[in-house]
Amino acid sequence: MTGASNILNVLIFGASYGAVFATKLLTAGHRVTLICTPAEAALVNKDGLQVHFPASAKDGGMVVDSNRFSKQLSACSPDTIDPALFDLVVLAMQEP
Repeated sequence: MTGASNILNVLIFGASYGAVFATKLLTAGHRVTLICTPAEAALVNKDGLQVHFPASAKDGGMVVDSNRFSKQLSACSPDTIDPALFDLVVLAMQEP
């Protein structure tokens, strides 16, 4: 783990399927890096993520915007990252 603070530095392969998990990690105070295509990485780094959690059919649910978590989310392509630098590596991809 990074330092003595229990904050994890997490790498998630698969930004699409990993977005919900990444958002939950951000709300718990962890740092997250998403692996995706260069175009997707540029969008995430520019605009962040917005994940919509439906609460019920009666209301609009909850939206979590990653921009609330200053500099805790980043994205990059696979060829620019060393997984050994992370506390936890997650594979979040669709089954074939």
